[in-house]
Amino acid sequence: MSSSAGPTPKAIAAGAAQPLSVDKGFRDDINFLRAFAVVVVVLFHFKVMGFGGGFLGVDIFFVISGFLMTQIVVGRLQQGRFNYIDFLAARAIRIIPALSGLVAVLLLLGAVFMAPLDLERLGQEAWAAMLFHSNLHYRDGAGYFVSELDERWLLHTWSLSVEWQFYMAYPIGLAAVWWLAARGKTAAQAQRNALLAVTVGVVVLVLVSLALCVWKSETQTVRAFFGLPFRAWEMACGGLVYLATPWLAGRQGKWQSHTQLAALLGLVAILLMAAKLNWEGSWPGVYAVAPVLATVVFLLAGCGPCAPKPAWLRMPWIQALGRWSYSIYLWHWPLVVLLHFVYPDGEAPRLASLAALVGSVALGAASYWLIEQRVRFVPHAPGRWRALAVLGSLVVLAGTAKAAVASEGWIARAGDKAAFFRAGKAMAAKDFYPRECANYQLDREALRTCTINAHVSGPAVLVYGDSHAQHLYPWFAAHAKARVDFLTSSGCPPVPGFNRMGQGFRCDGFVAEALSRAASGRYGVVVVAGNWNGGIDTAISPLCRAGSGHCRAPAGRAELVEANRVAWAALLKAGVTVVVMDQSPFVPYDVLQVNLRRQFLGLAPTGSFTPVQPMGGQGFRFGPEVVSALSEFPNVHLVSLRKELCVEQRCNTIDAANGLPIFVDSNHFSAAWVTAHGTALKTFVP
Repeated sequence: MSSSAGPTPKAIAAGAAQPLSVDKGFRDDINFLRAFAVVVVVLFHFKVMGFGGGFLGVDIFFVISGFLMTQIVVGRLQQGRFNYIDFLAARAIRIIPALSGLVAVLLLLGAVFMAPLDLERLGQEAWAAMLFHSNLHYRDGAGYFVSELDERWLLHTWSLSVEWQFYMAYPIGLAAVWWLAARGKTAAQAQRNALLAVTVGVVVLVLVSLALCVWKSETQTVRAFFGLPFRAWEMACGGLVYLATPWLAGRQGKWQSHTQLAALLGLVAILLMAAKLNWEGSWPGVYAVAPVLATVVFLLAGCGPCAPKPAWLRMPWIQALGRWSYSIYLWHWPLVVLLHFVYPDGEAPRLASLAALVGSVALGAASYWLIEQRVRFVPHAPGRWRALAVLGSLVVLAGTAKAAVASEGWIARAGDKAAFFRAGKAMAAKDFYPRECANYQLDREALRTCTINAHVSGPAVLVYGDSHAQHLYPWFAAHAKARVDFLTSSGCPPVPGFNRMGQGFRCDGFVAEALSRAASGRYGVVVVAGNWNGGIDTAISPLCRAGSGHCRAPAGRAELVEANRVAWAALLKAGVTVVVMDQSPFVPYDVLQVNLRRQFLGLAPTGSFTPVQPMGGQGFRFGPEVVSALSEFPNVHLVSLRKELCVEQRCNTIDAANGLPIFVDSNHFSAAWVTAHGTALKTFVP
């Protein structure tokens, strides 16, 4: 090979000066950060006051991971001994054993105690977690910041999947840039060129990924939250800290004291952000820069052998939490879910929550000593053999998870009750409404209408609203003789001129289109249904006045009521009959899921309940209030189905006629119940 091709990798390593790393020993500060991050995450998930934004602890983990991975990969590239397979094998030995232990325990307990649908869902989650694509699994589901999360046993593994995907791609990129740039007359010069090229490449990765993250967080928050392209910048920022260490090492006297102070201020800033409740609407986005930057500064403050190591960093209990942090993270979330299963109304006693919190630490410590340490330091076992054994456990558990899915949660365990659980599974799918017409977060031009009796001529009926309009569809499909058009948008209480806070919603465009159609002259009756409980009757509304950009300030209740009064008055003046559906009662738990579980365990069905009041509100006032405000019009009507299941302040959860649940969750009627009991609509719908 000619000399113009540059020195070989081994020559580069041989002729290089000092290795890039100036931190060869155990970093107490990194271990402290791990402890800090896991504490804020755990306290957030256990809903401890003051940690409503504690999910940002995961961002801290991402930065640490990027720092350590860059240290490993670039360090070995410098030495001319980087091996991609060995790198992944080491990562597998570090991550998979504890995860396998958790999944194995959950599947075993699930086979004994979980109803078929719960076990089937656990199997789907376990399959995604063991193959490290659970971030995509949850991205395509309901997302992270939703009430359903309390029933997803492995939701927290999304971050492990993002990290593993990063481990798969990042070293390849670093190695490719390194080998392409490692050209020079001397080995030292070649290494300097390679390091410069790698640093520039990581800077570009940070800038591009951050730009994508900010953009996507403003348009599709769920995809930004779970997607590697929108999270890679956080890990790459950790890599930049490592790449900056040689330059900083010679300047410690000038910047170290200032960085130490900045690091402490950064921790305070993270705690203040963790106390907030409203970051999740557009997280990660630009808000995530703050905890990432604070973590970067903290890592910088600890760089170099001369960096001060405060005593509070090295306190034994903090260092223990840092060592156990991965296993604590793995075990804490299933205990959160277990509390929800045992106390489905969300009112777990403080003692039970405290016991689960302490149990998270205890199980984390046990997992660390019995699994993590034993697997990582098996005597006389080469790394690749240990990696093969670890991958074998992955294959077995992934196969077991897939079998749980294929067998419908091993439904054979239910014996002669299998048909009941299959019916429950169909109800849980919320198939009361055609999915293609849900119109979730669609632009006005893309809205789709579902029509019943499309061939019938004459005055038609328009039904519009959110999912509380959708659950009326089975009654219209069974009983309506006229043409009925359903125009709905999930998550959008039908209030004109307002949008839902949080990224991706286009509620104002949806309601404008619905009112335009309602006033077109094609409809003699317009039925409006919405989740007034969660949209108007709350103390702090999730709606805000639509305008340029994304609205942030919650709308006042009076202006929401007035907006609908004006819109419906215009329809009433045009002779349209307006039917306003009153709020369906909210159950403090998921009726269908709880009853499926109780049936499997041989317990009695749930009984009656007192409807949940709007958060911070004064009761269900919207329907009666707005109809009362339109009392001069004889063609406005309030229809309530509550009398079909409620007596005064107590409502039933089970239909006495057939023994089936009335609700498919906590507030949507089942298709069978609404078909049989929606008789109040007959007066107004041909």
